[in-house]
Amino acid sequence: MEHQIELQIRYNDFDGQQVVNNASIFSLIENAHLIFFENIVGSKWNWSNVPLVLSKINVTFISPVLTKCNIYAKVQIVDIEENHLNLRVKLTRGNIVYCIANLKIVHYNFKNKKSLAWENDILSLLENNM
Repeated sequence: MEHQIELQIRYNDFDGQQVVNNASIFSLIENAHLIFFENIVGSKWNWSNVPLVLSKINVTFISPVLTKCNIYAKVQIVDIEENHLNLRVKLTRGNIVYCIANLKIVHYNFKNKKSLAWENDILSLLENNM
């Protein structure tokens, strides 16, 4: 199941060539996956109980973002493992695909310095949105 999230392009996202720079693209992708997770898990999400760490990202850039209009992130769960999930995030506007990112998000306990298994209620919510 693909979820669409509207993302705001800000003035400072553009470089001197009037193209949204790569650092801003990564920031937009991060915002998209956090909004997605919050929308799925809702009030059950507590950062201290369910910390998330982006452990891997692979981005394929397809077209430069030249528009000052908002763009959209299409976020999809690709796979769920015991302690992490793999997401695909496409940044788009209309028929234009700007980039496709594959992310590995780990459920991690910073205190114990170990990855954690998903709680059953959160795992169920994630699985229902695959």
